[in-house]
Amino acid sequence: MMLSRAPRDGTESPLSCLLSAPNLASAGVQLYLHQVSQAPGPPGSEISSEYERLGRTHWRMMVVVVVVVVVRRRKIRTPFKKYLVFFKVRKQLQDDILFLLSMAKEEHGRSELCFDCMEKITGVILVSSNSDIKHEGITLAMEGTVNLQLSAKNVGIFEAFYNSVKPIQLVSYALEVASPGKIPAGKTEIPFEFPLASRPNKTLYETYHGVFVNVQYLLKCEMKRSFLAKDLIKVAEFIVEYKSQTSDKASPRPVEFSITPESLQNNRDRGHIPHFRVKGHLDSTVCCLTKPFSGELIVDHCEIPIKSVELQLVRVETCGCAEGYAKDATEIQNIQIGEGNVPCGMAIPIYMIFPRLFTCPTLFTSNFKVEFEVNIVIVFQDDHLITENFPIVLTRC
Repeated sequence: MMLSRAPRDGTESPLSCLLSAPNLASAGVQLYLHQVSQAPGPPGSEISSEYERLGRTHWRMMVVVVVVVVVRRRKIRTPFKKYLVFFKVRKQLQDDILFLLSMAKEEHGRSELCFDCMEKITGVILVSSNSDIKHEGITLAMEGTVNLQLSAKNVGIFEAFYNSVKPIQLVSYALEVASPGKIPAGKTEIPFEFPLASRPNKTLYETYHGVFVNVQYLLKCEMKRSFLAKDLIKVAEFIVEYKSQTSDKASPRPVEFSITPESLQNNRDRGHIPHFRVKGHLDSTVCCLTKPFSGELIVDHCEIPIKSVELQLVRVETCGCAEGYAKDATEIQNIQIGEGNVPCGMAIPIYMIFPRLFTCPTLFTSNFKVEFEVNIVIVFQDDHLITENFPIVLTRC
């Protein structure tokens, strides 16, 4: 074919223009420019006819490619843009509504969330919006439950009654604070008040956050909205504590102790334990939660250096039912009261604050128990560890 040969004058052939073009659209442009610049023979000649045929063919292909690309881009992008705009509007509506639940009482010049049995719980529901809000009603519910959970090591043993350990409901109360209607734009406060009273034949226990036993009191406020709008829900926790006047007072019970290799229990390797003697006293094993746990410890003598002396607070939780019980001990906190090789004969003070929420008055019920212990831990230089255990009773006053 004549186009397959390069011109004799050294100029570029039309076929080489097509092959060197980066894409099909630019090939048509280059072919057209080449046609104008080269100015082939007179119209009707073989070369001129071939130029015209190739130029028309590639210009058509270029137009078809551009149209297809534009149509496909519109088909892909148009629904995606609508999708993004829809969710942007929904998010903006959610951000424009502020839904809060607050409650507090003034005690000793500061706000507290602690309530006693038969006290009135007061607070407000705050709704803030830039526009009117249509709702299907606002409800407020109060729940107090005891949640029991078995540890993983006891699941196999008590698998038969694992599903029967259900939450124990201590208090349940619900009311409608607003009937269906509209809330105007701006800030709207809806006050509420109701007494903290237990269910019949039930006792309100103090708030306690444990590992296997959890006593919790919650307020749940819900604003019901239309089918297309999402309901607004806020949950707040309040604390229940006994008043000092109504609870049993802690009578001091001091305890003297002396720790030696002979006094240790469950000691299977007495030959590797060095000779030592640690003595001291605890001010009381019946303790008030609002007062520190105190005492004193003295190292009389020890054959090898001591690495650390620690005071450990432990919770002992027992939960179960008629089929059996699961008892587990877990650590609440660990305080180092002596670091390094403490001098012999020096009095080391014992001082510990009981953490709030993680401790409560000692509980004994038909379904669960919550007890507490204190361990004195001595770690020797060779990482050998000895522990002396002291059961304690906690009260509110």
